[in-house]
Amino acid sequence: FFDTCYKDYWANLVDSCSGDKCFLAEKYCEGKYVKTELNIKCPNGCKDGACVTVTNNKPDLIIESAEFIPNNPEQNKPFTGNVKVIVKNQGNVATNYNEGVKVSMSLRKANTALVNVGTNSNSSFQYKNNLQVGESVTVLFPINDVTIDSPSVAITAYVDNADSGWGGFIDESNENNNSLTKTINIKEDNFLGLELDKVALNSREILMGFKLTNLDYNTSDPDVMNNKAAQPKEYIQQTYQSKNYASDRQYITTGLRLYNQVTEAEYNFNYTNTR
Repeated sequence: FFDTCYKDYWANLVDSCSGDKCFLAEKYCEGKYVKTELNIKCPNGCKDGACVTVTNNKPDLIIESAEFIPNNPEQNKPFTGNVKVIVKNQGNVATNYNEGVKVSMSLRKANTALVNVGTNSNSSFQYKNNLQVGESVTVLFPINDVTIDSPSVAITAYVDNADSGWGGFIDESNENNNSLTKTINIKEDNFLGLELDKVALNSREILMGFKLTNLDYNTSDPDVMNNKAAQPKEYIQQTYQSKNYASDRQYITTGLRLYNQVTEAEYNFNYTNTR
């Protein structure tokens, strides 16, 4: 048995049909009997015993990623770099708009206030060539000497005029996936910067009778030269010895290390204190 198309009435079987009077008769088994379900509507018509499926042949633009390069900005410090946005056409038809594909982005502080990225139009929106099926494009938005006074910053990237809140220039199969927001924590570290005038101690601050004899700053940390630990981001070490070193051979070594990651600091601490 097989399914059939019919028009107007059940006995009028046809190879194909369309319109309000076009139906599908679908066969199915129930126990040992074959039954027929009639009057199945086919909105796109019926052909060869099946409802016609219409493929939605349109482009579909999405934002795949958005990030700062070469690194994230730091709170209250000038940042120069780029916001990198990757756009992809995941639809089944290439885009074909006369101006190409519009890509834009904005930065907002934690209080939702906009970050002023400058007057260069390339810093807020750009047009790129039309995208083929499955093709991606990378867009770089230049950021020059911008200071963000916020513990976090949100990058929102848009494609095809989605930033306007209106309909896009390009007719897509999905008009609701044209933006991406990524929030990045740039809060100031609780670590103090290692500056010589703040960290270096004179002998009176260590102990009476000792004097500063050696100070290393931003050199390789000898304690981790031969293990697999990362070198500190900044390093300072001070050595104090007795003023009467000829008869009193005591000395004191003190230092501070600043690491990029807490795990690096923990590893170096454990290595230094378990030898």
